[in-house]
Amino acid sequence: MTKARNASLAAAAVAGAASAAAGIGYLGARRIIAADRKRHGVTGNLSDLALDALADSDETTTASIPTADGGRMYVRSAGTPGDPPIVLLHGVTLDGSIWHNQFADLQRDFHVIAPDWRGHGRSTPGRHGFGLDALATDLNTLLETLDLHDALVVGHSMGGMALMRFCAVFPETLESRVSGMAFQSTAVCDVGAGPLVVPLKVGSFLARRFPGAAGRFSKQPADIGYVGARLGFGANPSPVWVEQTRLLLHHMDPAALTASVLPLLDHDERESLRRVVTPALVLVGSADLVTPLRQAEEIAAILPNSMLSSFGGAGHTLMLERSTELSNVLRNFALDCRRDRRLNVGGRRSEGKPVAPGAAPVVALS
Repeated sequence: MTKARNASLAAAAVAGAASAAAGIGYLGARRIIAADRKRHGVTGNLSDLALDALADSDETTTASIPTADGGRMYVRSAGTPGDPPIVLLHGVTLDGSIWHNQFADLQRDFHVIAPDWRGHGRSTPGRHGFGLDALATDLNTLLETLDLHDALVVGHSMGGMALMRFCAVFPETLESRVSGMAFQSTAVCDVGAGPLVVPLKVGSFLARRFPGAAGRFSKQPADIGYVGARLGFGANPSPVWVEQTRLLLHHMDPAALTASVLPLLDHDERESLRRVVTPALVLVGSADLVTPLRQAEEIAAILPNSMLSSFGGAGHTLMLERSTELSNVLRNFALDCRRDRRLNVGGRRSEGKPVAPGAAPVVALS
């Protein structure tokens, strides 16, 4: 039997199983949504409520920045340029609008900036396509184009991985323009090794062998897509939160989704992070099924100058699930990093002492 024949049979088997599961799961999905609505007292059209939450406020300004390889990077910002900058980097399938709560909470004291990664939202890729090297270069372009200094850079999921790659490829920019980093719900290696390992591995196999598979996943019917998006949350999420992430995935170009996800499977920055002395905060939800607590612990153990904060009961989407607590943690850490950087002689940060595995200071946020 030829390889093509095997591939066709595998695809047919997966498609058949998926169709059966979808038929059975549709009724279950509707029950889950109804229960979530009732629990949170949510009425009205769920998509409209989610879109209203994601919409830019009157205080938000936007710009389109050219990337080094000819693409365009769409950037939201709020607050006063010249105030301490906080750069918020979203995860795969999302865009910068997912940080709307942090914009509202932080813009009075900080210059808050959130780009859309290439292929996400309104940003377009350049000739170098996708991958973490391209994202790291885009982050470098953002910091230099906006001439940011003493920035706190916050990376969620894929955004955290891109931030790690940036540290490895652009150490001079890191030293001169970044006072602190926050790695939120992310991994330093072994992406897809959490409790969702089986569906993620199946998804990665399909994406590699059948490039359109990821696109079909992103275009699932709304009710089925809602249940998939809900896996990114901890217990009892608001259906409006879940719908926000579902909509952003649904509107993403299928080819860009596949091209963005596949490079993450080879991500491994353990060696490069050991050389990074910039103060770092590692943030994770204790109920995160995508990048679980042990992966956050590994990041904190590798980074020489880090602290780990765990949000009890939260999942993978802290900016929605624990928005106020996250904003407060980021505010305090940004101010601490800025103060400490200015106290260091010549504006250079101290080297920091290595943290033994599992020994990073831990703050539990209930």
